Amino acid sequence: MLAHPALHYKLNVKEMKKDKNNCLSVFKQLKEHGLWGIELHSYDGKTNRIPLNDFFIKIANDLELHLTYGSDSHSVGCDKDLFGQFYGDFEGFAK
Repeated sequence: MLAHPALHYKLNVKEMKKDKNNCLSVFKQLKEHGLWGIELHSYDGKTNRIPLNDFFIKIANDLELHLTYGSDSHSVGCDKDLFGQFYGDFEGFAK
C-alpha cells in the first residue's frame, strides 16, 4: 500500500498532471514488485482533495490497483486529530 502519493508532488495538481506518464510508469513498476493499492488523500479540504484523488483513482483503475481512504486520525491531541471532519459518500473499496 502506498499512502498519499500526492505528497510527492507537494499537493500540486499541475505538477502531477505534467508528470503523468512518469508517474504511471513508476506505479507500473511498483505493481510488478507487489504494490497492492493506493491510499487516497483525505484532508486539506474538499476543493484540493478531489483533483488530487481523481488523478490517482485514474491510475489505480488503469493498473487494477485497490484504493483505500481514511481519516488519518491517530489520537486525541495529535496534529491529526481530525476524526469527524470528513464527509462524502463512500461507495466501497474499488480495484
